[in-house]
Amino acid sequence: MIRALTILALSLWSTSASASWVDKFGDETSIHFPGNAPIALSKSNHTLADGIAAFDAVCLKTGFDKSAVEKAIQALSWGFTYKAEIVPFTNPVDIGGWNTADATVRVGVDLFFNKKAQCNVVVMTSDAPTVDGMVDSLTAIIGKAPDNAKKRYDKQGKPRPYFAPQWTVVNAGGQSTTIYAKPSTTSAGAVLFAVVGK
Repeated sequence: MIRALTILALSLWSTSASASWVDKFGDETSIHFPGNAPIALSKSNHTLADGIAAFDAVCLKTGFDKSAVEKAIQALSWGFTYKAEIVPFTNPVDIGGWNTADATVRVGVDLFFNKKAQCNVVVMTSDAPTVDGMVDSLTAIIGKAPDNAKKRYDKQGKPRPYFAPQWTVVNAGGQSTTIYAKPSTTSAGAVLFAVVGK
């Protein structure tokens, strides 16, 4: 379920949604504020496997360090560019990130809507993303099955339609984190991969 945050003090202006973030529960969040053009993703030539590899390089291996994330993004050669998204508080806050035709990347620490550090990739894959594909690829990277693997099937052994795998791991900096993989709720057809600090 989307926990859409709206800055009520700015409600007299027309608003639009920024790129996706996640809240402390790992649910996708879109933030609305004046003058912020919505981001529409379209399919390119990047597969689900490409998206997961990008998430690994950009988020799982960078420890929420924005400069490390930027270097990893540049190494991808996906054509990402940084776009500032300035929330007009008394002390303005930039919640911008990197965008390309079929993906967005956001990283932040101690954000006003979520104090937990996070990094996420939303990608519109050229192939149809599947739970099996997400679980298999991320399990190979993380080295263990999802923490909630037992919830993947019902008592009859049928796959649960809304199962979203998640893992709790310790990152390279020694910080306990939770990794999420699920269909995007703000970009239809896209997939969200996120890592959130404890």
